[in-house]
Amino acid sequence: RPEHRKESNYALHGHHYTHAFFTIARQHNNSGGGGDEYTPFQLKRISNEFLFRALSIPIGEEKESPNNIDGDIIQFASGLDVYGSDIDGKLVLSYGINDCEGAVMTISMAKLQQMLIEVESGQEVVDLMRAAR
Repeated sequence: RPEHRKESNYALHGHHYTHAFFTIARQHNNSGGGGDEYTPFQLKRISNEFLFRALSIPIGEEKESPNNIDGDIIQFASGLDVYGSDIDGKLVLSYGINDCEGAVMTISMAKLQQMLIEVESGQEVVDLMRAAR
């Protein structure tokens, strides 16, 4: 961890893998040098942590209920694509489950936009994100 960063409760060997959406951008630098020069990328927006809902019903349960919704211990997002437009289309995510199988989920781009939090200059991820519940 860089020396100037505070301690954080994120990514400290929890019992689930978590994910977050984010956007980055960089500004075109009009330095007058005649070439295309850009500033370094900066974090612009970020979502809170999330995990993919488990596809199976817990042992001993007959059906899914709000009390038994959980995620698999190992989940790893591995693919990302936009179907349709980035305004009213869908984001398609593929991910691995417990290093044994794969799954795909979609989320509307409108919902994704609602999840993203603006990042002000000087803010750190730990200043913005809430842990997954």
